[in-house]
Amino acid sequence: MLQSDGYCHFIDEWWSHSWGHSEKCKSVFGALRKNRQGSRVGIDISSTTVKLLELSESNGEYRVEAYSVASLPQGAVFEKNINNVGEVVSQPKVITGDKQQATIKSGTQIPYQEGAASGATTTQFKEAVLKLDVTPNITPDDRILLDLVVNQDSVGELVPSANGGVVPSIDTTELTTQVLVGNGETVVLGGVFKNEETIQIQKVPILRDMPSVGSLFKSTVSTNKKVETLIFITPRILSEVLLD
Repeated sequence: MLQSDGYCHFIDEWWSHSWGHSEKCKSVFGALRKNRQGSRVGIDISSTTVKLLELSESNGEYRVEAYSVASLPQGAVFEKNINNVGEVVSQPKVITGDKQQATIKSGTQIPYQEGAASGATTTQFKEAVLKLDVTPNITPDDRILLDLVVNQDSVGELVPSANGGVVPSIDTTELTTQVLVGNGETVVLGGVFKNEETIQIQKVPILRDMPSVGSLFKSTVSTNKKVETLIFITPRILSEVLLD
């Protein structure tokens, strides 16, 4: 459970996404081991609880220090919704048999023009999708061993091609892992934190170069964009009655 100014609740989500900065956030779910350099390297199995991420304070704000694979009690999935800026990017669901691979993807195909040596142009497509590949293996004690590959693609910058025109680049976040989860429990597979800073300077020609008063004719705009992506998955064993 993640707390901020007394705001906390549980939801059932698979992939969450948030941006902005957090205020007065608390650390969650216990402690992780530290190596000699102080970085967090895994789950301390001697602890009765598990910390999913560490939030450290700097100038009155908190920032994420580390992630670790960890399971949560059934139904206790925290919502990463600080200052009302979190959202669920996607929540795909798929049914498959024991030891049978399943794939589900959702997204778009991006068209672009590609030039040929003859001078003709053809329309090609690139995929930008959210994709989940999963192979479950049910253990005798009704737990589930999952082989997972998760991809989240998004459209990046347009790159000039050798034959003229531009080709869209694809920004990709990929996770490949194997986890053992209890029936109906939720596991946090990992997270990606990005910080993008841009500075834009606007000036009035000629006047900006005047001594003493030149600074009155220019302005500087600084933006700081923080994006955080967390991946959750909840496997459930379906009875034969539900499958009929």
